Amino acid sequence: MDAKIAPAALDARLPAVGRVAAPAPQSDQLTIAGAEAKTEIAAAAPSPKLLIEIDKASGRFINTLLDADGNKVIRQYPSDAQLAYSRAVTAYLKAMSIK
Repeated sequence: MDAKIAPAALDARLPAVGRVAAPAPQSDQLTIAGAEAKTEIAAAAPSPKLLIEIDKASGRFINTLLDADGNKVIRQYPSDAQLAYSRAVTAYLKAMSIK
């Protein structure tokens, strides 16, 4: 069996046909392009708001992502169904520990 060859050594053994080295972009160009992209993204849409609460009945944290106005729920974790299940289990465990 052949010994394992490191990728760099294998690459050096291959012929250089069709390889073209692209010039490295200047760091100033990357900085300007990145800043322009961030500015465009920030101007395009206002950022949503994250609301973190604790549900006392289940003892779980609720993460709610609201739109920029704070009126519409974009996403919530855990969902209402998961919270209802957690509340029921917590209530059951409390009832069982009382007896």
